Amino acid sequence: MFSKIYNGYIIYGDSVISYVSFNVEIDSSNMYKFIIEDYIHTDIKMSELTNTVSLTNYPNPVREQTTISVGLPQNIYFKNAVIKIFNANGQIVDIIPLYYNSNNIYNIIWSRSANILPGRYFFNLDINNKKIASNNMLIVQ
Repeated sequence: MFSKIYNGYIIYGDSVISYVSFNVEIDSSNMYKFIIEDYIHTDIKMSELTNTVSLTNYPNPVREQTTISVGLPQNIYFKNAVIKIFNANGQIVDIIPLYYNSNNIYNIIWSRSANILPGRYFFNLDINNKKIASNNMLIVQ
């Protein structure tokens, strides 16, 4: 029988966070397929991820529209990411989905709707239902 040892690593920055080694025995009648996906492991050191994420908007103060910019580490893959915009009372006024791209840099043009009054607003970046970053903007007449 032919067998091969494979090694799997989870690397964050320059650090190996997790490691596993597994042996695969291959015979002539079976084919083995392995699918490995990159993802954010939400149980480990999320505070380290928040230090490497940028979440800004320009212009601020906002009259009619602003560009919300998100920068994530290139080795992070996500399946569910949104920007949630809240008013000062904590009510969600808009949700903007992010669709994965390989460079992990996003520039979203957000236009203020007529029902959004002047005042202070907050926007969060949520990845896999966890708040990763937060910022605020001032909306003026």
